[in-house]
Amino acid sequence: MADHRLAVSATDHHLRVDVELMRPDPTAETVTVTNRVNIHNWVGRLYMLPVGLAHPPICRSLLRKAARP
Repeated sequence: MADHRLAVSATDHHLRVDVELMRPDPTAETVTVTNRVNIHNWVGRLYMLPVGLAHPPICRSLLRKAARP
């Protein structure tokens, strides 16, 4: 069985962000979301301070809304 994936990446001097959505097959109701951030320097660390705090509740809210029928 092949995986069904959507991967998006963005890179700049400060960060590299990778987001992947995957489900095991086209009929699956469950989707796995993976988010990776590689920080390249102190500017990236500074940027990630507020983002790191705000990101989890925002993502949970968006995923909850997306899961509604």
